[in-house]
Amino acid sequence: MTYYDLGPYSRKITTRSDDAQLWFDRGLVWLYAYNHEAAIACFRKALDADADCVLGHGFETARCAGYAAILTPVAASGSRPFCSALI
Repeated sequence: MTYYDLGPYSRKITTRSDDAQLWFDRGLVWLYAYNHEAAIACFRKALDADADCVLGHGFETARCAGYAAILTPVAASGSRPFCSALI
């Protein structure tokens, strides 16, 4: 994967791996920039570095065009968000 200098933004996550932290940060920046493909690639690299990285798994929701809907609670009527696949 080509590296682009995405700046110093970082959000501390629970991991023992510096590489997992680095790739998570890069993925989060790409996610905020709506480049979901690049975000997914970065989150996968974070998981390669630390398979127990919970946020790496959770943020793979970027693969869904409606990833924000996943964070929305299920309505009392039982309706589900239009994309609820967490991989």
